[in-house]
Amino acid sequence: MPTRFVESEHDMDSVVKEAINLVKLTNSTLDVGFHNKQMVKIFLDNFHEAISENQIEPGPKNFMLNIMIKESNEHEQD
Repeated sequence: MPTRFVESEHDMDSVVKEAINLVKLTNSTLDVGFHNKQMVKIFLDNFHEAISENQIEPGPKNFMLNIMIKESNEHEQD
């Protein structure tokens, strides 16, 4: 499955919905890319809330969520 990149609020909502659909299946995986850790935190908060609202127990479903964060250039030297 290709990596989904979250670059806007619309992307965030779309990926949370996709994750909820996948977590209902057995042995599913979702790869999600973000620009920074703050976006990851927002996503995880929204995903957790959606799981609770839908009363889903993700553990028994063997759902794998791979989160990637775009590397920052702030640590590079000129």
